[in-house]
Amino acid sequence: MACVDAVDYTAFTKQVLASGGTIFRGVASVVPTDSMLVESAPVTRVRLSQVQILAGPRLDLREGWIRGGPTSEGTPGPQWQNGSLWAPDGQVIGVALPRADKAPAALQLTITPVVGDLMIISDAGCWWDQATPKFEWYGPLEELPGARTIETEGYTIAAIKLQAFLDAVNKASR
Repeated sequence: MACVDAVDYTAFTKQVLASGGTIFRGVASVVPTDSMLVESAPVTRVRLSQVQILAGPRLDLREGWIRGGPTSEGTPGPQWQNGSLWAPDGQVIGVALPRADKAPAALQLTITPVVGDLMIISDAGCWWDQATPKFEWYGPLEELPGARTIETEGYTIAAIKLQAFLDAVNKASR
């Protein structure tokens, strides 16, 4: 799945909307036994609950597909190195992009975790922008238990205030 990449979150939102995508908030859980290859890349089914549409069309967001599959060690679900960071309680901000071909894994998701009032991002993913102030993230994430550093295998994990992202989405949606 291609990332929507932008200089700031207002531009990011506009690009998502121009692509027919939806930005949402909710709770995600992986269906670890339901993975497949799409365009030679592994994807895994994700179930969503408590979904709130923040911008874009009202898509059916009960489930979708994210990049990544079980690790070589057999750990269920995608790992952060191949596409997703996960909050321990599954809280996420996400982008849903429908595939035009309606193929299997038709609703592609890109997600990032929400922990309290923070959105956790990595420069390895689609959520890193150039304009929003970031600060060090020292809290644990599901796939990095007990992580207390922002440098993990050469990638930076940081946090931004969730409200800064929500304000940018609202600004772009007007």
